Amino acid sequence: SIDLDWSSPLFRTESDDGTEVARPIIVTCESAPRDRLAQAHEHATVVVAGRHAVELGAALAALSTLGHRVVLCEGGPRLLGELVGEGLLDELCLTVAPLMGGDPLPVAVMPAGAVPQDFELKHVATEESLVFLRYERSMSA
Repeated sequence: SIDLDWSSPLFRTESDDGTEVARPIIVTCESAPRDRLAQAHEHATVVVAGRHAVELGAALAALSTLGHRVVLCEGGPRLLGELVGEGLLDELCLTVAPLMGGDPLPVAVMPAGAVPQDFELKHVATEESLVFLRYERSMSA
């Protein structure tokens, strides 16, 4: 929807000391509202990837052409499920915290028909009651 607050510090063109800062990148689709798309071009680098929704593979390819070879992606279970389902996730960092209760929230929600992917545990770290896990996509499959 590109419904963003353009006065946010995220869209500042220079830092407090007057040095120029990098423009943020906005990823959207062709069906985004034209007026908001025009505003986005004024404040950010805009990547259009997909017709009615953002196509993740096209978005990552476009980011790669801009020189971004590593993309850290944070989102909810649906985004994670789409990345896994399309074979676009290379590494997963997962934190396990000892909090029980609340809303049931799955780690990933795969799109219908998506094939589950195998990941291998590569690193485990702990801090107090937290467990930090790092997995990489299995290359043996």
